[in-house]
Amino acid sequence: MRSAVNRRLPQRQKGAALFIALIVLLVITLLALSSIREVTLESRVTGNFVEQQKLLNFAEAGLREGEGQVTQPLKPLEAASTCTSTLPCLLADNPTYAQLFDTTGKHRAYAPADNTTLPSDSTVEWYALMAPAGSESGEAENPEYGNMMQGIGTFRYEVNARTTNTKTQRTTNLRSTTAKVFN
Repeated sequence: MRSAVNRRLPQRQKGAALFIALIVLLVITLLALSSIREVTLESRVTGNFVEQQKLLNFAEAGLREGEGQVTQPLKPLEAASTCTSTLPCLLADNPTYAQLFDTTGKHRAYAPADNTTLPSDSTVEWYALMAPAGSESGEAENPEYGNMMQGIGTFRYEVNARTTNTKTQRTTNLRSTTAKVFN
């Protein structure tokens, strides 16, 4: 019986199973590394999107604050050369957008009124200008409402807001126009 058992012993292995196992392990490792790179990229994209949405929301809040301030008074606003002394902030001249935000005192900082706080790395600023309506050249938009010299009629305002993240130096700018009819 011993001779029958000795004859059935396996032949010497050539290492094919080990080689296949190493190849499969290499493929799995490459797939894992690829997945990690993809997850990292997706995380960065999502983080940038979230930051941009926050900046957009803060700029929108500043814009709405400015619109509310310029349409709240009972008579048309008097424009000023700077925004340091008057609220709302209505500028008399028509400077370029870069000049407005590069010159101190030309814009009004936004502070939320509902107990929420802006992040320490973000600033929100807004300013308003008279929007041209043709009155400068004697045109009347609605003659039945009167004229601008008497403070009667439709007054249009251009409101601009800017939010800046001081850490990333990203900026979001928004602009809107609003009108108020004075009788």
